[in-house]
Amino acid sequence: MTPLFHTVSIVGVGMMGGSLALAIKRKGLAEKVVGVGRDRRKLRETQRKGVIDEFTIHKVPSSSQLLVFATPVRVIPELLRNFLPQLRSSLLITDMGSTKAWLMGEIGKFLPPHLTFIGSHPLTGSEKQGAKFADPKIFSGNWCFITPFSEEKREKVEVIKNFWESLTLKCLILSPEEHDELVARISHLPHVLASLLAVSTEEKFLPFAGRGYRDTTRIAEGSVEMWRDILITNQENILTSMDSFERKWQEMKEALKKGDIQKIEELLQEGKRKREKLSS
Repeated sequence: MTPLFHTVSIVGVGMMGGSLALAIKRKGLAEKVVGVGRDRRKLRETQRKGVIDEFTIHKVPSSSQLLVFATPVRVIPELLRNFLPQLRSSLLITDMGSTKAWLMGEIGKFLPPHLTFIGSHPLTGSEKQGAKFADPKIFSGNWCFITPFSEEKREKVEVIKNFWESLTLKCLILSPEEHDELVARISHLPHVLASLLAVSTEEKFLPFAGRGYRDTTRIAEGSVEMWRDILITNQENILTSMDSFERKWQEMKEALKKGDIQKIEELLQEGKRKREKLSS
């Protein structure tokens, strides 16, 4: 494949940033992939393992044509603001963050008109942390939500869309608000539930946990820093989704109190039916 970019620079080469770097290299989408970060030792080791070609400390190479932020959401605006004097007008900027309305609102306060930021959220990942768990295959066949500021720079939106599609992702263009409402239901609430299930389980029971418990709570192992930022920057939508869940929780609780077998079966059947749709 002909490279889409000369240089792609990735800020934050952890599991997600490292997976992106490997996927870009595997698909030949860039002549060079550069990791941007603050820990020289980790970056050097990541380079030694072939995840990235080069690395810099707090500097965006002038040859960069695409800059991707793969850091926790709340640090992206500050990092981008600090990078501004280094950035050329031809540079495309995107991210991999899980919330968009807050992020793009903050960036919109200072982004100069000659620069283009287009939000991206590849809906994939792992509970594992660090570049050593990087896996280029995590993108294959998954969704990527793209959230531009407006349709005015349509040709640049198409470049970003083509980039993610080249990594075999299915792309959908949404407003930041639409994105945050959607992912609160299908990503953020499930993480809250997995975490609270783990929290509410007494330690003495954990050695006996079977596959069902392990599968249900697996995502609770995810980065606390990353998920803290996700929850605090999408509060309203997550609270709404929690209210919706709580109504069903109360229905099940009341049915159990009353011994209402029919209602219990209805709720279990509804859950089974919806889950089966994911497999069809």
